[in-house]
Amino acid sequence: MTSDNAAGERNGAQNRPSGQTARSRETAEPWHTLAVADVARRLGTDVTRGLSAAEVSRRYAEHGPNALADIKGRSSLSIFVHQFRSLIVGLLVAASGVALVLGEHIEAVAILIVIVLNATIGFLTEWKAEQALVGLRNQTVPVAHVVRDGAEDEIPAAELVPGDLAVLAAGARVPADGRIVENVRLQVEEAALTGESLAVSKTNDPLPDRDTPLGDRVNMVHMGTAVTDGRAKFIVTATGIGTEMGQIGTLIEEAGTRGTPLEEKLAQLGRVLLLIVPGLCAIIALAGWLRGNSFLYMLEIAISLAIAAVPEGLPAVATMTLALGMQRMARRHALIRRLPAVETLGSTTVICTDKTGTLTRNEMTVRVVQLGARRVEVTGTGYTPTGEFRVESQRIDVSADDSLRLALRIGALCNDARVDRADGASTILGDPTEGALIVVAEKAGLTRDVLEHEFPREGEIPFTSETRRMVTMHQTPVGTKVSYVKGSPGTLLATSGAEVGPGGVVPLTEESRKRWETLNGELAGGALRVLGVAYRDLPKGYHADD
Repeated sequence: MTSDNAAGERNGAQNRPSGQTARSRETAEPWHTLAVADVARRLGTDVTRGLSAAEVSRRYAEHGPNALADIKGRSSLSIFVHQFRSLIVGLLVAASGVALVLGEHIEAVAILIVIVLNATIGFLTEWKAEQALVGLRNQTVPVAHVVRDGAEDEIPAAELVPGDLAVLAAGARVPADGRIVENVRLQVEEAALTGESLAVSKTNDPLPDRDTPLGDRVNMVHMGTAVTDGRAKFIVTATGIGTEMGQIGTLIEEAGTRGTPLEEKLAQLGRVLLLIVPGLCAIIALAGWLRGNSFLYMLEIAISLAIAAVPEGLPAVATMTLALGMQRMARRHALIRRLPAVETLGSTTVICTDKTGTLTRNEMTVRVVQLGARRVEVTGTGYTPTGEFRVESQRIDVSADDSLRLALRIGALCNDARVDRADGASTILGDPTEGALIVVAEKAGLTRDVLEHEFPREGEIPFTSETRRMVTMHQTPVGTKVSYVKGSPGTLLATSGAEVGPGGVVPLTEESRKRWETLNGELAGGALRVLGVAYRDLPKGYHADD
């Protein structure tokens, strides 16, 4: 089956100022290189009881709330004023004023209408984008589970302080940066920070290299990332803007802006008009006066020519064109903060990126189910349970295909993920790959709730990097027991003695093993993530504890 992109010191040590620990990150050893006891000692906390209430109050007063600094978005006034910063618009304002002085009221009003229309369109378009960006500015967590004075409690995440002992469970978001002190099968999805779509398996052990990249610090957790599996406790090492997420916010805030090619071209046109038009008008006025025309008459003609030379419609046409482009991109869920940036994106032909996970939606979808020599293709994308099963482009009836239903049932039951479809949106609580297995079973009419009722789980052997497989034990509807397995195809081939063929269960010969290895290579070579599934009927009287 394949898918693609589918014990530390007591609180007596807490009298030491915690600010010495949080602010010494640059000079002291990084948190990921320290043993758990050393982290607890350095932060003056206890890995079993956490901080005392008095110490929490003192540290909160010192460090402040665990919140990201608000991104200073542009005010409505600054957005509106920005619409008049073009040199072309300045020339139009000057031309309108001159026309008004000369008594050309209709022309003056017409120019002013163009200026106001241009500014209004630009303001409304950029203001909507700014409001959307403000709504997406951070990924803070509303609540956190902590251990304080030996008791577990739920508190607002903003009240976390360095040294707190926090608790994580599957489906939760990490409320602050911290060093893991205890974990059971903890896996964290860190795409928001690293761009990697795969969940990272965590550990308690210190890492030897102080320069370990952020994505490889497997004994650390970071604010805003999501727990997909397992549970853990960690000591908070940084809060608020001191977290990795907070550092990103700071970099964004400090980033400067520069003009787009369109803005530079319009500014260049404005400079040319400002230099050439007055000169030409002066030459025309002088030539007419030398030929005997009244000086005031020629001056009026020169001013009229200068007004006519300014392209009144250019700003409005450019703004409306960019606004249409911005609206089209918004319909495709792309937000543009400044209107002229649409032109820059429209000129882009190649985007270079180092990791596919940075640009994908972090969703997994089952594309192919390989059953012996038969390849079943699956349609549909994302976590919506709609799609068809096809063999050689012909739709098949899954209800009459026992082998396919068996494979889908194993994938759905040997699984710890959950699909939440609240408010019409599909969200995976757990590993995205496991979520894809649940969804593909739903496409065949095999819902998780019904399967778990028919095949209740009685035990499991969790996935580890050593075994590279997950095993669950179930009771069947007829009273027997069966174990379901999913994991690395190579691992399952090495431990299997039979396969399910068109005629039922047959021995797994050496030739069959080579064929499966070849198929595995072909699927992996097609940029698919490959999983194997297997089962075993358990003997009568077998217990999960055996």
